[in-house]
Parts: sequence; structure tokens; C-alpha cells
Amino acid sequence: MKTRKGKHKAGNVRMGIYVEPHRKAVALLAAKECDMTMTDVIWAGIESIAKGRGILDGSGKVTKAFVNQYKATLSIVEQAEVNG
Repeated sequence: MKTRKGKHKAGNVRMGIYVEPHRKAVALLAAKECDMTMTDVIWAGIESIAKGRGILDGSGKVTKAFVNQYKATLSIVEQAEVNG
């Protein structure tokens, strides 16, 4: 399993979650079996839901129906993060 151990790309923001040990163990096993990072596993689920709800299109781009909400939310995220 790949890991970044605190070395993150410039411009990336943190998205932390707390889960039951069972869920983390399953996620770790899934990541290992798929040769993915935990971030990749989490994103795969988020992306699947976003596509199913019409937020993202088949190629992963924000759809016209959500572009204004996306831009507003992105602005909030960017302003709230401290990248130092």
C-alpha cells in the first residue's frame, strides 16, 4: 500500500474523517487488494455517488446543473484552508 506519511502536494487540502475500527480495517484491506491509497479508495466512493447524483459527468467534470454550487463551495474551501 502506498502512503505519503505527511508529504502532501502543494495546494492539497485536508479532509479528515473518524470511523469505527471495522470500517478502517475494511478500507485498508480494500486499498491493499486494489493497490490503491486510502485517498483513492475514499475518492472512488465519493466520485461514484457524485456521478449517480448528476454532480459529475461520466468523465468526472462538474455538470452544468451544479457548476454554480460547486464554484461557491470551492471558494469557501479555498478560503478556509491554511496552506503553510
